[in-house]
Amino acid sequence: MAAELSPEFRLAAACAMWPPSAQAAQTVAEAASRPLDWERFIAIVRRHRIVGLAHHALSHATAPVPPGILAELRRDAILQAKAGLRLAAETIAIEQMMQAGGITAAILKGAPLARLAYGDLGLRHSRDIDVLVAPQALPAAIAVLKQAGYRPHGESASLTDARMSLIMRHCYHLEYRHPDGGALIELHWRLTANPHRVTPIPPATRWAAVSLSESIGVHSFSFTGADLDAYLFSHGAQHCWFRLKWLADIGALLAGRSDSEIERMVAEVTEMGLLRPLAQGLLLAARLLKTPLPAGLETRLSKDRRSRWLVALAVTAMTAGDAIGDPHDLPFGETRINLSQYLLQSGWRYWLATAAENLTCVEDWLTVPLPRALIWLYPVLRLPLWSVRQIRRYGRLIRRARQS
Repeated sequence: MAAELSPEFRLAAACAMWPPSAQAAQTVAEAASRPLDWERFIAIVRRHRIVGLAHHALSHATAPVPPGILAELRRDAILQAKAGLRLAAETIAIEQMMQAGGITAAILKGAPLARLAYGDLGLRHSRDIDVLVAPQALPAAIAVLKQAGYRPHGESASLTDARMSLIMRHCYHLEYRHPDGGALIELHWRLTANPHRVTPIPPATRWAAVSLSESIGVHSFSFTGADLDAYLFSHGAQHCWFRLKWLADIGALLAGRSDSEIERMVAEVTEMGLLRPLAQGLLLAARLLKTPLPAGLETRLSKDRRSRWLVALAVTAMTAGDAIGDPHDLPFGETRINLSQYLLQSGWRYWLATAAENLTCVEDWLTVPLPRALIWLYPVLRLPLWSVRQIRRYGRLIRRARQS
């Protein structure tokens, strides 16, 4: 795997190691001392959304870093830190609105994860606030957001009430944003579109309050159990770990645990049916971020051939487009991610649900709105509509190349 990585990507991965340590500093220094295309490194850091980690790592590196690069990273890191504080404030406001409306909600990732993994609300990049509510509470949660001035955003803006039952069956979140600015709100009623990819949502009795200030906190999945780990491994695997940011979260959370605690977490997540997402994440963290694992664990996880394939697919997704381009914007980039999902779990129910997820998508519903009686045609239209999108992506790439 190491031969496939550019020097710039290796340095970005080294910068994603957390917490700071002598070993991490040495790894960063060695990677930074090699001949590098520093502008490409900056582009990789931005694409993988690890600006804060990269600035912190290189600010303390012994290897010489061009002053202009450090200054550029510092500007980005300051902007990210300010955005992180605003996100935390909006996160608190959202949960308080839900509580006032009698709705039990959990905040996924975002500000609580920044606090738990890094102890710093401004170090981790977040672009949205993921709010989880029970399916039966979704109408009330939507009403709370609308009353506060939030409006449907992106694909959600084109959805009608008549199609809500279809959306709730095949999707797992809606998007909202306030017209006066602020973060994108993803309102979840499931953790993923595929109900077989993760275990059921843990009961609210297992949620924990995470402090975001001296006196105010929000509810999220418990850090002491395996619920948070299971969700993060599942989420990263769902996206084939194409951003280093998600892997950095895993490394940071594991860093404070003993070998026995890690082994216990592995056993619990495996019991949930998420062995391959777990193996994929742990093997990537060990090999790219040098995350310490209990003796023999890496060898045990590597024995599964599908887990090894998943690691290779993740590296391909991470480095797609020279590690600068988003796989979703590249021809066939999203297809590779979708295909990797068939390796994550076994069983005809899971594979059938994955196929159904891949054969229907919100984009198709919005591109060609069909009456309810003709919904069965979407799998038939999937390939031609997908082909049109691929052609359009090629066209955009060609136009960008000509413009540059």
